[in-house]
Amino acid sequence: VLPRKTMAIINTIIKNNYGFDLINEKYLSKWVKALGQFFYKYIDINLIDHFMVNGTARAVNYLSRTLRAFQSGYIYH
Repeated sequence: VLPRKTMAIINTIIKNNYGFDLINEKYLSKWVKALGQFFYKYIDINLIDHFMVNGTARAVNYLSRTLRAFQSGYIYH
């Protein structure tokens, strides 16, 4: 049987979730939020929106303007 003081310490450690909540709140949440902001600003907006989505639209627009010169609209050319 453990002494009352030892049990109180163990009980406090268990109630505090072994310190994981404190670590998450003070340290990890700041880094995860900063990482999320980085991915939003640089990956989502710049890479996905500007390059992939808008870039594909610009490429199709350029290709259609270029190929339009080859198409006369007549069946017999």
